[in-house]
Amino acid sequence: MHAVVSGAALSALLLTGCDPICVNNLTPADRGFAYKNDAGVCVVVVGSLDNDAGTEDGGPKDGGPEDGGPRDGGPEDAGTVEPGCVEPGWTTRLLDEGADNAEMAFHFDANGVGHYAYVKASRLYVGTTKPGDTPRRIDEALSFQPVRMVRDSLGAHHVLFTQNDWVYYAHDRTGTWETHALLQGLPAALAFDAWGGLHVLMQQTVPQQGTIYVHGLRPGTTGWRTTQLTGLGPVGELEQLVVDASDHLHFLFISKGSMENSPVYATNATGVWTAERLDWKVPTSAGRPRFQFQVDARGRPHVIGSDAAGTWWWVKDGAEWQRQFMGPYQSYSPALHMGDDGPTHALVQDRDNRQFSRMSVWALTPGADAGSVTPWLPVESSDGGVAFPVGTALHVEDGGVVRVGSPYIAYTPVDG
Repeated sequence: MHAVVSGAALSALLLTGCDPICVNNLTPADRGFAYKNDAGVCVVVVGSLDNDAGTEDGGPKDGGPEDGGPRDGGPEDAGTVEPGCVEPGWTTRLLDEGADNAEMAFHFDANGVGHYAYVKASRLYVGTTKPGDTPRRIDEALSFQPVRMVRDSLGAHHVLFTQNDWVYYAHDRTGTWETHALLQGLPAALAFDAWGGLHVLMQQTVPQQGTIYVHGLRPGTTGWRTTQLTGLGPVGELEQLVVDASDHLHFLFISKGSMENSPVYATNATGVWTAERLDWKVPTSAGRPRFQFQVDARGRPHVIGSDAAGTWWWVKDGAEWQRQFMGPYQSYSPALHMGDDGPTHALVQDRDNRQFSRMSVWALTPGADAGSVTPWLPVESSDGGVAFPVGTALHVEDGGVVRVGSPYIAYTPVDG
């Protein structure tokens, strides 16, 4: 029997070669290692933080303004790049644990550095996976809701969050956090365009219209403006926003039904906002499975996610959606790594409710079966429970270096 652990954690995994290598006779496994279980299967372990890793109130150490400035995301920031297939094996790094919820943000930059934002004890923190970095608190901001985050070309972080029923926007462009109230509602998504303009999506309840999406441009500036997107129908959840090279907006959200949920794709690529519901049904009994949404350099949207049959990869080329079945796997939070002409790799997961959780990174060839890059790798928490990643990010470098980062929820075995 398993019991849900209250709260969530952030972790990062690094594959330094082509095949996982196990360390035998570790019971329990040391943090940062994989071990071979009784069935001979290699298992990666997400360990617990040392007791001195946080502050007195249980949060991460506050780095303060002196280390809070944006940094140049040059090659030196990426750390040592491990050669592929020389020292094979997964390593793990637990970034923090005890978050208020699993709706955290995790992204990799072009150099493979992870950036994440989350809420812990109602306080907002932003961190990176650079060695020695500790998460920094966003001043006096308090929130009980999910957060959204992106990073600009100069390395600054931009965060949307809710405080006192208002959507707030914060950035650290000047080296310290600057915060702006936007409107009364909930944050949905944010993304930069090719000219450096920041676009935000929010949910707002409007008299006689209900709750609708609102698009905003350049928050925190004198050019800030908003537009109500009344033609998109009812709002959903788990929104993702992308702005393509032609300054067209694309976003995906999950509609909420009584018996099943469906992804909805919306765009203004034709000059007016349109929305279409994908013929992709997800039973509500499946919980809240995530879909990851990307747009390639040609403006084609890509979606990866699961339904009752398994995991699918969808792409819209012209007016038609095409889909490819990737196998009977229940990917709770799959991910895509984008190349110049579309996705090059996919993170596929498989799970049985509270019984096991495993993942594999696949190379993608359009129109052909995906080829596995890594064997299936089970993921456990340090107490022997099952760890389910949510909001996963994937980064693949030349030479076979694979990075995976995500929040996760742990189910811990108990007697009885």
